[in-house]
Amino acid sequence: MISDLTAILVKVVLIVLFLFIVFVVIKGLNQTGYSVQAFQVPQTFEEAGYNGQVIALMLQDEITDLKSIANSQREDSLEVNVDLRPDLSLDLMGVGLSSSSIIYHLRELLGRKNKTISGNLTDLEGEIAIQIRMTDFNPFEYAYSYEDSEKGEAIKHVIEKGAMYMLENFDPYRLAVVHDKQGRTDMAEELLRKIIKERRSDRKWAYHFWGNIKNRKGDAEASARYYQKALEADPEFVLPMRVLAWKFYRERDYVQALSYFEKVLEIDPTQYSMDTGAALCYRFLGNADKAEDYYKDLVNKFPKIIWGYGNYSDFLLKVRKDTAAATELWQKASENLDESADYYLALAAFHTMKQDSVKAIELAHQALDLEPDNVGTLFRLSNHYINLRTEPDKTLKLTQTLVKETEEHNFDSGMKCRAYNLLAIAEYELANYDSALVHVQRSIALSPENPFPYSTLAEIHLLKGDMALFYGAIQKAISFGFPMERFFDVYPYNRIKDRSRLLQIMDESGGLVSLKG
Repeated sequence: MISDLTAILVKVVLIVLFLFIVFVVIKGLNQTGYSVQAFQVPQTFEEAGYNGQVIALMLQDEITDLKSIANSQREDSLEVNVDLRPDLSLDLMGVGLSSSSIIYHLRELLGRKNKTISGNLTDLEGEIAIQIRMTDFNPFEYAYSYEDSEKGEAIKHVIEKGAMYMLENFDPYRLAVVHDKQGRTDMAEELLRKIIKERRSDRKWAYHFWGNIKNRKGDAEASARYYQKALEADPEFVLPMRVLAWKFYRERDYVQALSYFEKVLEIDPTQYSMDTGAALCYRFLGNADKAEDYYKDLVNKFPKIIWGYGNYSDFLLKVRKDTAAATELWQKASENLDESADYYLALAAFHTMKQDSVKAIELAHQALDLEPDNVGTLFRLSNHYINLRTEPDKTLKLTQTLVKETEEHNFDSGMKCRAYNLLAIAEYELANYDSALVHVQRSIALSPENPFPYSTLAEIHLLKGDMALFYGAIQKAISFGFPMERFFDVYPYNRIKDRSRLLQIMDESGGLVSLKG
């Protein structure tokens, strides 16, 4: 009886073992990405906790981090996974085999290429070197010299270089994005050239991203050309369409802009900013009914998106002159939206349009109470208190928080430029001119063709009494489009509005004509 039970248990164990082996083999056969094998490492690395599998995991984590930095909408590349499968040893008819060797040979037999990444680390006389061998690509080697106290950092450094090599091979587009975000734009552009020449499937992404780089550098002609090249590669690629739509809108070419807005919506109706763009185009083309159709469509399709209500209410107040309808719209919003900082901020904008600034600021403070780090709220309140000029200490605290949040959450250079510019103004209101100069120079560096930081720089020099530097800075601001005529009677310009040199600068720019007119 006992022997029968034992035999049954043995059979069950064998069946379970067989099923497990089958599962491991099938999983191995279905693998589509790259498998990172345990690296060969010196004994000293093993003793320090950096065994071969740890190094492989560090490479995998570094690739994940790089992809996170890129944060691209492009479909992810091939997976890279460390091979953590148990390597089962088998003995069939006296021949020693392992599960990994069975998987390897079965894949070869079935014509499924084994994509592996392997390599080793060496540590000789204060120099760590990494060698990587990757299926289908040339081998890679990189060496880095270090001091004894920096060994851990040196290992991390060569791992980062190895991960970049791997990413360049199977996803060069994402590496180009990483290079650009980390300030290596020349390297990013070199990769984009390589992608355009060698990787037809990624060509549209390369042209689109290159358009973004040129746009950021202020080369509007080149950026538009690259966006068009991206569309030639894929006529239904919505990302460059969206950029071109807003580009033509800013240039007041509403017919051309509208063609792009509506094309994007035809391809992807969930692109809600395109509804807003189409509505604005019809609005400025004088077709209020068609504009309202898009505003209504936006609110109906996306009842949880706060800015749909904000845009529609702006239209109702400014075009339809219908305060009752706008108020009714916000009642509908209150039924659909959760209580959030954005909700109160949008309500604040609504009351600003109604010229109820007291209520607008009260609502903005409610938004700040809910989300103290909400950048939209911080911008609104910072601007309010700067214009008010009665609470400079509160203004400084708000703008300091604003700068901190734009940096920590990695906002784009335009947002950071605005934040640093407001901080510079807050500093000079307290006569902290040295700090103000530091912050405004940071603002200029972030967006060299934005006119407003140059006007802030001019205001600092004016308040310090450095008139030569003031005239140089204000001339630069005006050359980049600063609307001097709007600020002619505003502090601190009202102190010198009769100075002949300022009048001459404005006359040369054409600003004095509009002022007189």
